[in-house]
Amino acid sequence: MTSTTLRRALEEADLVIEGSRPRALEQLGLGPDQVTPRDGGVWLSITGYGRDSPAGQWVAFGDDGAAAGGLVTWTHDGTPTFVGDAIADPLTGLFGALGVIESLIRGGGHLVDVSLRRSSAWIAANATVLL
Repeated sequence: MTSTTLRRALEEADLVIEGSRPRALEQLGLGPDQVTPRDGGVWLSITGYGRDSPAGQWVAFGDDGAAAGGLVTWTHDGTPTFVGDAIADPLTGLFGALGVIESLIRGGGHLVDVSLRRSSAWIAANATVLL
């Protein structure tokens, strides 16, 4: 696919979902602020640490994104351990879906920016754990 074909697809899409570091598409001139989306189109950007530099260029996976957000627990001897296997991935997907729905309710045309770290941090700060 050429960059012209990709640009056309991005401009015509109802929903763009991208899960890369911001520079990946920006260096091709295809970032969310470089493409004119169709009216009401929504762009969902899923990153490890958000779109802002320098953290916006850092790579993350579900486990390290969760740990960076504080979504860890400790064993009886004080060893940190993951709450769930790659738990930040599905949590971030859920937050992204909610963001897209909210954008559509408001008429669309938004950049929905979700990250593994921020999603995990919100859950870590707001979830109640039943023991």
